[in-house]
Amino acid sequence: MLFTEMAAGEHYLCHPFFKKLPPHTSIFIFVATDSALQVEQLPLCLRDATFISMNSDLRRVKNQIAKRLTESTTSSCGGLEKDSRRCVKCPRLTLTKSQLYIINAIRTGMNNQQIAQKLGISHKTIFSHKINIMKKFQIATKQELTRFSSVALALSAGRIG
Repeated sequence: MLFTEMAAGEHYLCHPFFKKLPPHTSIFIFVATDSALQVEQLPLCLRDATFISMNSDLRRVKNQIAKRLTESTTSSCGGLEKDSRRCVKCPRLTLTKSQLYIINAIRTGMNNQQIAQKLGISHKTIFSHKINIMKKFQIATKQELTRFSSVALALSAGRIG
């Protein structure tokens, strides 16, 4: 059994750690939002995870955990295998090189104008990239984008997992 917290959008990225878990490990992920997940975009190793909103009351959290534990004890061979060999066909979301550069600049505190000057492109293009990243990963606020930026960069550099 594993409990963890993830930033908005983080659950759509590849996490090498989850591929290494034993099969049928119950994963519980606390997320900041109540919004519906794009299940088809989740990495294969997180498809069977239970996502719990941090806004949920204690009774609901207890019910979700109990339901998942009951399901995992009644079905011994259900769900997707967490097999690292399946990564080739994994539908996880990724960031382009340009998007990685932009989120790195966001993480360091640069604004659209500063990023645009550094890249030699329009600040409107930077704004468009930021909006696309936020839509792609279901990120609602600039604060969530900043937090996501730190996690995404650490994952892409191999510092997490």
